[in-house]
Amino acid sequence: MALTESLVKSLVSQGSGGKDLVHWDSQVNPGGKRPAISGFGLRISPKNYFSWLLQYQVHEQDSKTGEWRPTRKNRRMSIGSYPEMNLSQAMERCSDLKGLIRSGIDPQVRTASKHTTLQEWIHGIGRKQGYYEVKKAQGSRSFKEMHRRIELWIIPTLGHIPLKDITQDDVTGLQIEIGEDPDGKRKSGGAKVEANRVIARLSDIFTQARKKKVVGKDFVSPTADVDHYPEQSRERILTPGEAQNFMDAVVSKGDHYFEAFVWVLRLTGLRLNEARTLKWKEVDLAATQKTIVEDKIVDIPSPTVTIRRMEAKNNRTLVLPLNPEAKTVFEQIKKIAGNEYVFPRTDPRLARDARKSVAPQPFKRLWNEVRDQTETRYGETRITWHDLRRTLGTTMAVNSSISTIGKVLNQKHASATEVYVRVQQGEMRDAMNKAGQVISDLHDGISLSPVENES
Repeated sequence: MALTESLVKSLVSQGSGGKDLVHWDSQVNPGGKRPAISGFGLRISPKNYFSWLLQYQVHEQDSKTGEWRPTRKNRRMSIGSYPEMNLSQAMERCSDLKGLIRSGIDPQVRTASKHTTLQEWIHGIGRKQGYYEVKKAQGSRSFKEMHRRIELWIIPTLGHIPLKDITQDDVTGLQIEIGEDPDGKRKSGGAKVEANRVIARLSDIFTQARKKKVVGKDFVSPTADVDHYPEQSRERILTPGEAQNFMDAVVSKGDHYFEAFVWVLRLTGLRLNEARTLKWKEVDLAATQKTIVEDKIVDIPSPTVTIRRMEAKNNRTLVLPLNPEAKTVFEQIKKIAGNEYVFPRTDPRLARDARKSVAPQPFKRLWNEVRDQTETRYGETRITWHDLRRTLGTTMAVNSSISTIGKVLNQKHASATEVYVRVQQGEMRDAMNKAGQVISDLHDGISLSPVENES
């Protein structure tokens, strides 16, 4: 059966059942909209990872006619992951690759050209290390988002061009395609912020290519003189009334983990990805801190959450004191045996893998329902996850200094002695406690809904 959007969604919802499955695109029934694409398929791994496949025959050149003909050498390669790359994008990518194969280029082997193409450098074709491997070794924090932008925008447009031949006009054309959508390909029109992020990623691709000597030291990146689209800084802050209405909408959903997730963001100021990937071993509710009270050294309760350096946005480990309200929330979150994550996947199809956290976009359905439910109160600007973090910073600003807020939100670098670290923790704890009390008073206390179907 031919792969369609509805069929793909159905296959994904069914999962693999613990097996390695491949669903190949096959000939449609009479009257179908398109012929099947030979060698194109969707793979579902035993752990329910979804990826697009291309199986093809290596082509060789006929010594007499000069024509490229398929051989009996079969190869298989992944061309993208689902849902980051949807069906239509995967089909388009497959078509591009088949064109290369028919001209004698094996996508998984270095081409005969002496000049490395952008795609070859990114995928490491014919090299021990490509751009993806470089970023993994560097511990890139947002690898999945980086991969999406490269596979969706950069490779389809510029991937076939040798690095040295890519011009500023090529880069500007890509920028306009994304930011202004001149051909009307997207319903929402241009996406200028996305265009800025793609061009910034392309700039890093060229920078790493120069560092790894894929291009010469005198190579000048074609992104150097490309101006980004202007961006307006978002300053959305929830007023006390808006915050009350928002949390009422969250609580009304009756979902234990969704409610807990929002409260954690609201009370701690953690970034979305930091909270999403939080593990129980990083939450210490019994932690204490030594302090001096009436000339005596005593231990006082100081529960903390630790965000590791590789997970934090600014590449700096954060030890965040928890206020009593946040501690109460963590104490009420139901743990799942064998799952190390604070916010486990609740989808029955995915929960079988106890090592996985929540989905890449956690609680997407519930979150959008709450946004729709409260949108009329907030005017044209819809609330975002980051607005909760910004609102906590504003709450702390009533009683705390700018520098202390920066420490809590992990926005500043500072070298400090052990004594300074203790003082810093005390300042942070006081700021968090004051903010937590304000938030608790606003919402008449904090208590989570029970887990659904719990006896």
